[in-house]
Amino acid sequence: MERVEEIIKMVYKFFKEKKSKPKICPREEDLACFLEKKLSLRQEDKIKRHILDCQSCSEIISHYYLEAQKEVPSFLLEKVKEILKFKESPIPVWVDIVIAIKENLIDVISSTGELLFGDKVLPLAVLRSEKPGSLKDEVVIVKETDNFYIKIIINKKPNLKAKLTINILEKITKIPPPFLRVSLFRKDIELESYVAEKGIVIFEDINPDTYLVKFIQNSESIGLVKLEIL
Repeated sequence: MERVEEIIKMVYKFFKEKKSKPKICPREEDLACFLEKKLSLRQEDKIKRHILDCQSCSEIISHYYLEAQKEVPSFLLEKVKEILKFKESPIPVWVDIVIAIKENLIDVISSTGELLFGDKVLPLAVLRSEKPGSLKDEVVIVKETDNFYIKIIINKKPNLKAKLTINILEKITKIPPPFLRVSLFRKDIELESYVAEKGIVIFEDINPDTYLVKFIQNSESIGLVKLEIL
């Protein structure tokens, strides 16, 4: 039953943090009828919605399921799926980039990758100390993961927009990974998605905002790039 308790606690934690208006709880008789499935569909749905917003009633309902050794009800599982969208993704973040696009240059604010400058790969701090103000209309960031080599090229375009070119190769074979799709998301909305032919995907005319670039292979997400353009 540890799985049940874990799921219920996740639901509690999420909804305890939500600020909502005080609500009138159902009578104990109504909760009992809900548990025994003696309510109309309309009444049952009303109580379900209340349970998901009320810690006290959630505890009553979850106690029943735990004591009765029952599976977590489907409506709770669906709510858990929604909650997981707000949690830190278990998918590895390959590189995290924050850039500022100005009229005459791109300034890299932070990056968990390293910058490719000429024929050298340098940490951001080293590059800034050696070549202050040298970053112009193109920045190249490289990252080595357990399984992949990733190169990200950011070009400045007119009207403070950016062009994003992503190149990815398998670390062992040095060839593009098969069946790889790269998708660009903003605020959980998929904007563009392409198959990475020859390991390359290009996103044009990106406006200042926060983005997620997701790498999907065989229908499974295998990594992320977080990109913030200021």
